[in-house]
Amino acid sequence: MNLPDNIFTIYSGREEVKLSRPQFAYAWYDQYKINLLSGKKEKTSPAQLHAFLDEFYFVDNHQKTVIHLTYEFGFYYLLDNYQYKKETLLGIVIGYEKKERFYPESGPRVKLGQISSPSWEKYTQAFKKGRKKLLNGDCYQFNLTFPFQFAFKGQTSTDFVNQFFASRAQRGAYAHVTWLPYFNTMILSNSPECLFQMRKNKLGFLCWSMPIKGSIKVSSPRKFNGAWSALKKSKKDQAELFMISDMLRNDLSRIEQPQAQIIKKKIPLMVPQILHQCSLIKVQLSEKITLGQIIKNIFPGGSITGAPKKRVVEILRDLEDYDRGFYTGSTIILDDEVMAASINIRTAEIDFNKGKLLYKSGGGITLLSNIRAEFKEMELKLLSFLKIF
Repeated sequence: MNLPDNIFTIYSGREEVKLSRPQFAYAWYDQYKINLLSGKKEKTSPAQLHAFLDEFYFVDNHQKTVIHLTYEFGFYYLLDNYQYKKETLLGIVIGYEKKERFYPESGPRVKLGQISSPSWEKYTQAFKKGRKKLLNGDCYQFNLTFPFQFAFKGQTSTDFVNQFFASRAQRGAYAHVTWLPYFNTMILSNSPECLFQMRKNKLGFLCWSMPIKGSIKVSSPRKFNGAWSALKKSKKDQAELFMISDMLRNDLSRIEQPQAQIIKKKIPLMVPQILHQCSLIKVQLSEKITLGQIIKNIFPGGSITGAPKKRVVEILRDLEDYDRGFYTGSTIILDDEVMAASINIRTAEIDFNKGKLLYKSGGGITLLSNIRAEFKEMELKLLSFLKIF
């Protein structure tokens, strides 16, 4: 039964963990928030959502809290006096009581049928329009994305969950699902990307981030060495990674004015059918740090926007004719073992009222980009996600 208190989140850590029995749950919009347990509406604002995040002190060890931020919430930080479209969803905030080990069960396989995808003509139009911005010096890199839509019939939320968690080898490091019975929808993310992760130490908290830039197809693990050699030699991918890593280093340094450091410039990261490259950046933060301070300075992630971030977000509003929603936003999990936030790539929103799954994909564009290669990379990331079904 879709009772309001049946909300749950399952995530992958050292083992699969299920959070349930919500104590509070809100869907936060630009002008109001909905209590997902009672249905009651209250007036609010993006500033109040930030204030809510700013109340989370990591030293207080807030247990069993899950926060899903949409990409659009980042406009509050980046675009001066931005006027949201009416009823723009900014985030979901849930506080849970129960934590337990999750064990998937066998069940019917999920069957998806593709019903829409970006056309070559539409992609070309946006690519060329964005490339003019690069040539004019308005930006150095932008992350162009498009939606894909799939239909399903008869499958339940339980079917999706069981199949998603059936194979650990197919899952990203930040894989998770959240079931929202109020909307009869599910957020399902197979993200491999870390926006930030925290660990307590003697000085306060060590914070690190691992932005991903660069992708190459790998049909089998046996071809890893050759693929990694080719990816390391790609001037386009290296330029993207170094550019975004330096931007994120600056973002992290603004949190409390420390000096963030790039610890590893280039690391391989395998996901289904794709080899990525990422970097590792760390910064020392004090015990006084809040979640709001971190989000204000690094959200949305630079790897899914571009450089310079503020200008690129303005450009993308013109190039992309849809709301990204939870895609390229962030899921933040805070409990007694985890203090981490993903960047929600490889992420779908599943609407069980309509029997539709909405997925979005894209990639970084620079002056070195080849349009056909970028289009194929976008499709490759879709295929990587679909490997779980």
